[in-house]
Amino acid sequence: MSSHEHGHHDDWFAHTREEGLPQEEHAGHVDTRALLIFYMIMLAFVVVSVIAVILFFQRYVLGVRQERVETLNLAIEANAYKADTLAELETYGSSGLVVEGAARIPIDEARQKVLQQYGQ
Repeated sequence: MSSHEHGHHDDWFAHTREEGLPQEEHAGHVDTRALLIFYMIMLAFVVVSVIAVILFFQRYVLGVRQERVETLNLAIEANAYKADTLAELETYGSSGLVVEGAARIPIDEARQKVLQQYGQ
């Protein structure tokens, strides 16, 4: 029984007598130097890519931290708003409401009036 009857191979490796015997094997000689150079280039590319990603990530995270966490911009705005609000609570002025006769009085004076009204 020949291997042609089983259909397990192609004719790419079949040679005629005119080609000469013995035949050299296909891909039997591998250029290890070329493979080593290719491997080194691939390895260098991967290492450079990983280093580039790490540096980019660190720089991005540093920028986000500086912008959102480590700056005082939000604290400065919040402290200014708090100071304005506390100043309004200690002074007379318009309440900002459309209701006629509505006014703002200092909070300590308002507290005393409420205590007097409900303390009786």
